[in-house]
Amino acid sequence: MKQKISVIGVGRLGLSFALLLDSKGYDVIGCDVNERYIGQLKDKTFSSNEPSINELLSNSAMQFTTSATDALNYSDIIFVFVPTPSKEGGNYSHKYVDQVINKIELNKISDKTLVIGCTVMPYYSEGIQKKLLPLNISVVYNPEFIAQGSIIDGLENADIVLMGGEFIPDALFDIYGSIMSKTPVFKTLSWTGAEIAKISINCFLSLKIAFANMIGEIITNSWEEEKIAEILDAIGSDSRIGKKYLSYGFPAGGVCLPRDQKALNYHAYSVGIPTKFTHAIDDENNRHSEYLVRYYTGKNPDKNVPFVFSYLSYKKGIDILTGSYQLKLCIELLREGYKADVPVSIKYADVPEEFKDYCYNDMVTFGTNPEGYKIN
Repeated sequence: MKQKISVIGVGRLGLSFALLLDSKGYDVIGCDVNERYIGQLKDKTFSSNEPSINELLSNSAMQFTTSATDALNYSDIIFVFVPTPSKEGGNYSHKYVDQVINKIELNKISDKTLVIGCTVMPYYSEGIQKKLLPLNISVVYNPEFIAQGSIIDGLENADIVLMGGEFIPDALFDIYGSIMSKTPVFKTLSWTGAEIAKISINCFLSLKIAFANMIGEIITNSWEEEKIAEILDAIGSDSRIGKKYLSYGFPAGGVCLPRDQKALNYHAYSVGIPTKFTHAIDDENNRHSEYLVRYYTGKNPDKNVPFVFSYLSYKKGIDILTGSYQLKLCIELLREGYKADVPVSIKYADVPEEFKDYCYNDMVTFGTNPEGYKIN
């Protein structure tokens, strides 16, 4: 008999995780509050830019529902991947996770393992465990380390599987053993230890990217620009440093890394460590952005020659503009009086009003100008 698993919150990450489980033979139900979205998943008309998702969905036998209560009752192992939006101070809002907890308490659901897969602030998971202990529910904090545009690959080839809690069932280890392409490295910590480790890892990656960009600038201004990749490769060859995330380009963008950096800063202050460390990463990212504007305008001083962007998302191959330094650079170049050629898809994206104004003023063309100075 197939083992049943519930996944509450089937956005990009939750859906990827659920479909991967389904493809490995688990009996999975996915839950989301968006009725139209669930309808598209049920009739398989949903289409995603995320690699492998469309194929996995078309071959999927998993069920979908908008009823959290049904999903909670469906299995003994419940993964939660609901949003945890950032608050103004940088800490995470847990309101959507709390809604799931309220459903559990209201319906007296018991004897389950609740796996919190979304990023939460330190102390949160342990607090939930204390609330749900009378119902014999074991709470495990188990965040994923993935990147948009390669979620399935990230799940199958994660460097570590991080779990926080006191009562971690063997079934969780079995699940990861079955979905991963390589033998996983498990790190089991306390709830708070795992919560701190998650945001710390992503903060360090932001730092590493900022450091690589600084070194790239130094190399460029030392008249060795064509050797940036070679020099960074040599630096990363030291196992104490490593090559991952050590390449020259744009600052860390997107959703995960900048948010976790701010969350770590918030928690540090809350426990009496008023660090300037995380702020320094932001300062370096802003300085590097200004450097890139000077660099590209220096390389292309003729404002009759447009800058050509093959993508404006925060990295190639995805459709997310949130935290995109590529988009920021494009806007800065437009402010300088240059024209820009960008992908046609940007016409239909949620872009800043200032960018739209440049489009209306015919300073932006859409994938129609092959001639120009190529940015990416």
